[in-house]
Amino acid sequence: VLKYTFDENDNTTQLFINPATDSEPATASATSAETGTSPGAPSDNIGAVALRQGSSSPNLVVDGIRVGNTFRVVKTGISCLTPMPAFTAAPVCVGTPTAFVDASTTVEANATYAWDVNGDGTVDATTAGSLAYTYPTAGTYTATLTITQGTCSDVYTRQVTVRALPTASLSGDATVCAGTSTTLTLHLTGTAPWNVAYSADGGKTSLPLTVTATDVNAEGNYLLTVSPTATTTYSLVSLTDANCTATALAGTATVTVTTPPVLTVPTVPVANTPTDQCAASVAFAATATGSPAPAITYTIVQGGATVAITSPYAFPVGTTTVTTTAANSCGTDAKTFAVTVRDQQAPTVLTQNLTVALRNGMATITAAQVDNGSTDACGIATLALSKTTFTCDNIGANTVTLTVTDIHGNVASQKATVTVTGSVPTPAIAVKPAAGAYTGGAATNLYLGYGPQSVTLTASGSSSYQWSPAASLSTTTGATTVFTASKPGSYTLTLLATSASGCTATATVTLTVVDVRCGNKNDKVTVCHKGSPLCIADNAVAAHLNHGDQLGDCAASSQSARAIALADDDSATGPLTLEPVFEAAPNPVTDQTVLHFRTAATGPAQLVLYNSLGQVVKTLFTGTAQMGQDYVFPLEAASLSSGVYMGRLQLAGKTQTLRLVRN
Repeated sequence: VLKYTFDENDNTTQLFINPATDSEPATASATSAETGTSPGAPSDNIGAVALRQGSSSPNLVVDGIRVGNTFRVVKTGISCLTPMPAFTAAPVCVGTPTAFVDASTTVEANATYAWDVNGDGTVDATTAGSLAYTYPTAGTYTATLTITQGTCSDVYTRQVTVRALPTASLSGDATVCAGTSTTLTLHLTGTAPWNVAYSADGGKTSLPLTVTATDVNAEGNYLLTVSPTATTTYSLVSLTDANCTATALAGTATVTVTTPPVLTVPTVPVANTPTDQCAASVAFAATATGSPAPAITYTIVQGGATVAITSPYAFPVGTTTVTTTAANSCGTDAKTFAVTVRDQQAPTVLTQNLTVALRNGMATITAAQVDNGSTDACGIATLALSKTTFTCDNIGANTVTLTVTDIHGNVASQKATVTVTGSVPTPAIAVKPAAGAYTGGAATNLYLGYGPQSVTLTASGSSSYQWSPAASLSTTTGATTVFTASKPGSYTLTLLATSASGCTATATVTLTVVDVRCGNKNDKVTVCHKGSPLCIADNAVAAHLNHGDQLGDCAASSQSARAIALADDDSATGPLTLEPVFEAAPNPVTDQTVLHFRTAATGPAQLVLYNSLGQVVKTLFTGTAQMGQDYVFPLEAASLSSGVYMGRLQLAGKTQTLRLVRN
């Protein structure tokens, strides 16, 4: 801890200091910066006393108060200290406050300030410290600051400059031709250089211009050359000289420009022809600038000649080029524009229905046969029909579309009905074995060595028939032919039926020939008895068949097993020709099966095949079934997907069903 003792005429004051950041000096010391000579010690002025907190630090913190390097101790009896007033004041532009920045020293707390800013001897302000003052006019002023503290005072005086604002005025109204220039007069005051901003668009855009002292003449005028493209009024936007910014800008200059014609042609929207017309009245108007106002004319080329036109004008369909000319005393301007008239009126399509008959399975018509007087204002180019050729698949009413295209590509359509007459045969094959012994097999089965050796095939459902292949058939044409068994095997016969219209359809039947002959002389017959083949005499066969045996060896017999459904009594027995039959063989189906039915009485019949969802797959027969006649319908497995099917036979108002499995 440092202890300082101040002794002023035996009045002792002590100061204790705890150094914060430096080591204590070995010996406390106080030095006097100045010593008075009168009166003499010990009553002299101690002057500035420096207190050192450490060996090097000159700063002292006492009770949180930061103290400077020195203390000034004024001895009792001394009246004041003389202040040292001073200030700075930079030049300003008139209207801008002058900033008097106080730079005074040796100023006590009791000091008073007196400012005379214009040198008239009158105190203008008593503000202590810095001062702001606005001079009303430009000029050089003498400013004085007097500081008084106690009985001591001093005065500081300096010159203050307030600069005048520059001015500008613009003149030079003129009339010029486009492409030439004129000179505007810009009168300037102030100190060069000048930065001028002027406008040629009412102040929206500023154009910069720098003018030096050598750019102005003796009268202070700067000559500004301008070349406006249109009548323009020039005005001043801003002005600064070397020192200040102007607030007073005067005058404008209007340059009137006389121009040759500048033509603007219209863009004419595409016009559409009105209903039932092949031209359109179109209005148009070009515009032109220039002075004096140009006259505008229009011409077109028509038939090789130039023709003057006016708006509106009836233009034909297509694109017409219009030449436009604008002329005045300064010159002419010519341009072209296009007028397009579009025909978007669709033709009026009129149709008539038509009936045609098939010949050789075909009928052909033309669009003209369906057209019933279609029209178009500009003309029809083509008639087209959606369908012109008809076959047996089109028998009945057919909707066709007549399309009419006019010369400008507009299209319209209208429907019509073409009725195609003709018939498609629905052939069916009835199989009837020749007279002979009862075989117990299907009508499509023949057994060499026993029973009928031929079957009569009768076609129905058309007017013309052809059978194939020809082998083993008595004839290949006509509704009836006879198949005679000659050797064992499976024989698929195809019936091609042709209607009077030339339409065709086919039906097939598969006949199975089994050789049941046995014995050394082939004079006996093979039967399947309880799963084993027997070779028995011809006259013993009937008895075996009546007891459930079947012709042929057991393998062949199983392939021809029947599914017989009786309308009333499923235990009835008797000759095959008198027994109602509804069967399918083979069943399940792998490649092909044959559905076969026979009725015991003539009457209406219908045979339909359904899938497992109850949907109709195919209608095999609809018509009158003759008593005792066999009806056979071959069915290809390829036409069926795997699953269970149901054959439904309606005979004489009674229904029979047959379950058919497709592997």
